[in-house]
Amino acid sequence: MILKKAKFEDFYVLWKIRNNTRVKENSFDTSAVSLEEHQKWFVEKIGDENTEIYMAEHNGVKIGSVRFENQKQIDSSESLISVSIDSDFFGKGYGAEIIKSGTERFFLTRKRSKIVARIKNRNIASRRAFEKAGYVKVLEKENEVIYEKHRINHS
Repeated sequence: MILKKAKFEDFYVLWKIRNNTRVKENSFDTSAVSLEEHQKWFVEKIGDENTEIYMAEHNGVKIGSVRFENQKQIDSSESLISVSIDSDFFGKGYGAEIIKSGTERFFLTRKRSKIVARIKNRNIASRRAFEKAGYVKVLEKENEVIYEKHRINHS
């Protein structure tokens, strides 16, 4: 599996993943998104200096993505992570690999001290993937679990 920085032509693959019924079940926003709406969002995100999107590929097939984003409600030293995987690749261990590789790459390229993951409480597969990738659970609410990964500075 390799990660590549997302390009414009990746918007369609991500739109298909985003609207997949099995993927939407694990998302906080379960509504369908139109192609036009998704394309507009994607163009904005890949052009935003506060967002990094990487595409995950296995044997030349795009299997998902990982996105890191600074948001106004989060401290400027933190980024929010979001992972999407094509349902055809669920249960094959790619989640943890994408999270771990993406996190390492992000910490190498960005000066952030912490990455935060918000996961639906019942999304056990994602929770396990984040734990396997070295994230630590810091808060559990009725509908969501918060995981964090801190930068390790070797001085």
